[in-house]
Amino acid sequence: MALAPFLRLSLVRLIAALGMGCTVLAIAFGNCAPAPKRKGPPVNDPLEQQIYKLYKRSQGPAPESEWNVDRLWYRVEDDPPTYLPRGYGRARSRSPNAGTWITDKRDGKRLFVPKGGANGLPEAVLRAEARNATGGGPGPT
Repeated sequence: MALAPFLRLSLVRLIAALGMGCTVLAIAFGNCAPAPKRKGPPVNDPLEQQIYKLYKRSQGPAPESEWNVDRLWYRVEDDPPTYLPRGYGRARSRSPNAGTWITDKRDGKRLFVPKGGANGLPEAVLRAEARNATGGGPGPT
């Protein structure tokens, strides 16, 4: 099984970035030195940085201390964890006519994005922040 050198190198970099070393490649392709294990993200290669971010995201939801660093959201319920944006009162409507719920499929956490935004933040900004917090990325939720 022959692979183009650039493709073989890309596979090595991908597996090394995911922290799995060259064990799989050693079995498949023969002589392959183990990659050094890393504790944190790669620092030089943008491709490795992106792969590392995707890998970390796939490991499960980040704790609130990471996704809510700017304290844009406050918790109003515990089961499931439910959040409203700062400046949007607990007593205000959370119906579909008032906004959109974005749910994290990994842990059930819910964030409400009110139509028109809240606390001076536009709806689009809150929606993007909610998608990021729930692992939804930039696409529609």
